[in-house]
Amino acid sequence: MLKPTPLSTPKNDYAQISLSYFFVFAAWACVTPFFVLYLQSLGFTGAQIGLVTGISPLISLVAKPFWAGLADATNRHRMILLMGVVAAIGLNLLFPVLRAFAPIFAVQILISVLTSHTLPLIDSATIHMMGSNKDRYGSVRVWGTVSWGVVTAIVGLVLENIGLVYMFWIFAVLVSVNLLFLRSLRFEENPERGTYFAQVGRLLREPQWLLFLGIALVAGIGSTAHDYFPLLIQVLPGTSQWLPLAISGVALVGLAVTISTVSELPIMAASHWFLRSLGSRGALYVALLAMGLRCFMYANTTTPDQALLIQLFHGLTYPLLWVAGIKFVGEMAPRGLSSTAQGLFSAMFMGIGTALGFYLCGLLIDRVGIFSMFNITGWFVLAALLLAIVLSAFIRSGTKTPA
Repeated sequence: MLKPTPLSTPKNDYAQISLSYFFVFAAWACVTPFFVLYLQSLGFTGAQIGLVTGISPLISLVAKPFWAGLADATNRHRMILLMGVVAAIGLNLLFPVLRAFAPIFAVQILISVLTSHTLPLIDSATIHMMGSNKDRYGSVRVWGTVSWGVVTAIVGLVLENIGLVYMFWIFAVLVSVNLLFLRSLRFEENPERGTYFAQVGRLLREPQWLLFLGIALVAGIGSTAHDYFPLLIQVLPGTSQWLPLAISGVALVGLAVTISTVSELPIMAASHWFLRSLGSRGALYVALLAMGLRCFMYANTTTPDQALLIQLFHGLTYPLLWVAGIKFVGEMAPRGLSSTAQGLFSAMFMGIGTALGFYLCGLLIDRVGIFSMFNITGWFVLAALLLAIVLSAFIRSGTKTPA
């Protein structure tokens, strides 16, 4: 017999979930902000960097919903989650011995196939374990933000002195520690496993759900443009004048990521207020608006200090959209399809949206430069936001949307 969803979340559950987010984000903080620089250090072109960084989210468009769907269909959530985590450790430890484009590209493909579902499953378990306190998702997810900011700053300084290649070894250690906490996560079971595909079909016919996936796609492209920030730092003249010590290069990137991460803390802490005041949809719109404006600010920055200041706007972009998206999924997903719905959201946002963003922005950088890339992306995001508002009005009024 299935256990009823708890009305409140025990303190021990909060601790386990918080530690899971802390270590998973600490691990990826060692790699994600510096991976573009690592590829650049190997002599890769902008197009090659775009392919390597873009192929993983593109494949995860299929991989995330596949593994999440398999978990819902078989109720083997924990086993599938741990399999992906172990694969992440082994595959990332291949990077230190690879130098050429082809093998690195191949490893990225394997990573996307075998590991991209881990965060959606963690989010699914979190939403289930929080019971009626789903609005408080940000209060546990914020520990991932804390670890991201602290670890990025520390690792940036360390890698500046010992070399970028060591980020993969640090990643492996932190993920191994996280295995201790991931084993305690609990998942919602699907009471109608025999009708799984029919359930998914009904979900994918919901107009509001389809519009939400479109918003996630645009957000993925917009937020990925911001991930090219390390290359912007490289072309800005001089060093930061705000600090007693002049820093540049990898260390400056680490500081910039720390600043953006600190900006997430008040947003995460007040996420329940945003969701109750604006609703999930309203919070999504605010995040898209902030993404577009942030792109325009990058396009017009002239010094490292200005670039660091712009990082403070990060809190209103990716974290607000993610919290609102997780909440929207929790509201829309039928019972037993939580992991599948989270996988679809993550696949669209961090899958095809990120893949298109990395590749298209990489091409734009090669052809028109990084400043024009940010300007073009900003106009695209704002145009898409206007279209989403119009389509949402049609759907909510019951008017047939144009083909």
